[in-house]
Amino acid sequence: MTIISRRYRFIIISVVSLFGAVYFGLSAYMAMTLTRTERKEITITPERLGLIYEDISFLSDGDSILLKGWFIPASGSNRIIIMVHGRAYHRANPEIGLLDIAASLNKNGFNILMFDMRGWGESDGKRFSLGYWEQRDVKGAINYAKSRGFSADRIGIIGWSMGAASAMLAADNTHGVKAMVEDSGYAVLKELLAVQVPQKSGLPAFFTFGIVNMVRLMYGADLYSLRPAEAAAAMKNSRIFVIHGESDSLVPVEHARRIFAAKNGEEGNEVWLVPGVDHAKAYKSFPQEYIHRITAFFDRELR
Repeated sequence: MTIISRRYRFIIISVVSLFGAVYFGLSAYMAMTLTRTERKEITITPERLGLIYEDISFLSDGDSILLKGWFIPASGSNRIIIMVHGRAYHRANPEIGLLDIAASLNKNGFNILMFDMRGWGESDGKRFSLGYWEQRDVKGAINYAKSRGFSADRIGIIGWSMGAASAMLAADNTHGVKAMVEDSGYAVLKELLAVQVPQKSGLPAFFTFGIVNMVRLMYGADLYSLRPAEAAAAMKNSRIFVIHGESDSLVPVEHARRIFAAKNGEEGNEVWLVPGVDHAKAYKSFPQEYIHRITAFFDRELR
């Protein structure tokens, strides 16, 4: 081997090594950054809406993360709705109107369980995973509802965005959900990450694979494994009501169509694709119709 060829080999190895170091270094940094939660303070409670409530706490299923929430009782009712918020907020998210929705459901005869998923609001944890860990939080909420005496055929869930996906993933292998409203959830996370990770990270698209795999290596969360549409299909004894804005700029409406299609035309499942509405804004856009539709669905399925 000549001196020149050895020099070229050294240069090539150095360049490849440098590229690898930069690629995986940036991927690791963005994995840390993009999974870190930023808490928002809870400044309103059900009391502001004239509701009686209890401060509650329970553990997530499997890894025992302490979760905080509220229980809003409905006198004489044996039905309960578990409400699951999305990313970047907490159980009382005013941008969606969660407390207003809770108040309306409660006045229609449903007990309500609202809670903060790990890393948000007042619950323990520092990171989120778009459903991989959060499904354990939903299972913990289901376990808590059962511990208060609610039977499986009287438990319903309503979730938004990441909360909707987490609820579907949890219900796939939990015989504790009779009816679910999923609002603005995704069907397959991998497809969403392909668009969102470059936008959130500011890095070229070829970094997405590295970032997602660094999340798996560093934190044990396999984001590419999350396929809520398949989980919805596996909910053979549960009914699902899919709500999605047709103008959703975060999760394209096609995800809703695929989730509903996964139920394969089973009787009792519903879909409402709302014209002109952006991500998780159906209630804010059409509050009366939203409450009428979800109340009718839960009344029918949890009777």
